[in-house]
Amino acid sequence: MADSAGPIMVVDQDDGTRVLLGALLESAGFRVAAAETGETALTLARAARPSLALVDVFLPGLSGYEVCHRLKTEFGASVVLVSRTSRQSLDQVAGMLLGADACVSKPIIPDVLLDRVRELLGGGLPPDEVPDEDGRAHGPGANGDGVQERRHQS
Repeated sequence: MADSAGPIMVVDQDDGTRVLLGALLESAGFRVAAAETGETALTLARAARPSLALVDVFLPGLSGYEVCHRLKTEFGASVVLVSRTSRQSLDQVAGMLLGADACVSKPIIPDVLLDRVRELLGGGLPPDEVPDEDGRAHGPGANGDGVQERRHQS
């Protein structure tokens, strides 16, 4: 599924993580832009206009939280915050308060991440996560697989 809007931005200070996430997303047909710092991400966002960003919480300079907030408010990008497992609950709460659309924890499960990306870019819920009649989602994203997502209700 290639995206027709802006690229997906990967923001992480770790070179290996940026390369691996970029390769995963590109192999799924997405265009990718990468940044090592929050400042670089915001500069790149002005030119690239990302449709979605994967942002590590721990960045040098501007925090991942600040980058999340600014990507949402200044560029309207969907944001997935990436946190360390030991801080996942705190990062999820803070991220959601700042507008993150989803949070994933390291180590990242590739299929789960790609499902979230597709969902946030309008690809819909994976078949095993269709909400039941009460509006509750079932499947990997709803049963403790390390992902917490914000569900928008109309």
